[in-house]
Amino acid sequence: MARRRLSEWIAGALLVLALASASLLRAAAPEAATAPATPPTQAGAAGVTCRTLCEGTPFATPCYVVSSGKEGPTVLVVAGFHGNEPAGAAAAEDIRRWKVAVGRLVVIPKANKPALDAGTRSMPKKVAPAMEGNLNRDFPSDPAQPIKGPLAQAIWAVVQEMKPDWVIDLHEGTGFSAAGTRTVGSSIIHSGTQKARAMAERMCQAVNETITEADKKFVLKQLPVEGSLARAAADRRGISSMILETSRGSQPLALRARQHRLMVQRLLTELGMAAGDVDDMPRDRDTVKTD
Repeated sequence: MARRRLSEWIAGALLVLALASASLLRAAAPEAATAPATPPTQAGAAGVTCRTLCEGTPFATPCYVVSSGKEGPTVLVVAGFHGNEPAGAAAAEDIRRWKVAVGRLVVIPKANKPALDAGTRSMPKKVAPAMEGNLNRDFPSDPAQPIKGPLAQAIWAVVQEMKPDWVIDLHEGTGFSAAGTRTVGSSIIHSGTQKARAMAERMCQAVNETITEADKKFVLKQLPVEGSLARAAADRRGISSMILETSRGSQPLALRARQHRLMVQRLLTELGMAAGDVDDMPRDRDTVKTD
């Protein structure tokens, strides 16, 4: 009887020691017990969200986030920095309606709404000081320099929050670069890295396949102008960036807007994000009108 009790006592003691050891091991590595089985996707829930930048001010303008719900690149497309360059804004209003297969597409279609409403390159003086009037000069590359003005600061806050892999800014020039004129019309101005140049070449090829006249084809240029969003994104945050310049004046708005869509669609295709052909994607039918 005494031996059996001793054996039971020893077995109980060993069980207590085993349970205590297991408890100590769990306490030593709590992250192993709480770690999720799979990491969260970068893109979050699928769908479209919209916020208003500079809400309640003369600069108020919508920013759309189109999310696939699947991990992938983030592309920021902005347009309407200059109010006398309407094709970019028209194209961006179409692009923000597109779906993406992976990642996120962030679109600010009418960045400089006061200038677009006035049809002027710079902001009207009644809403912004002259030093902030040209929105495409309000983004210094030097991190020691402040971003100028509330609108540029709001756009830059989107860059900081969304951390895009690509920043694409839709603009319009005059004349045709391929014809030898001193202009940026019909060009892609990339941020200078091998990655950006290789992508710009593919985008240039896509739009040039639709142009028959040699002197109207798009060409590549390097380094966006100092003070532009594209240049600041590249210099301050190392983001691959481009300014896409169509050529206004002698060409209808519908053609220029389609050229912008073709170039952006080719970028999304190369990144595995495109969910259809450019002319099958939703668009604002108002863009078929000519100037």
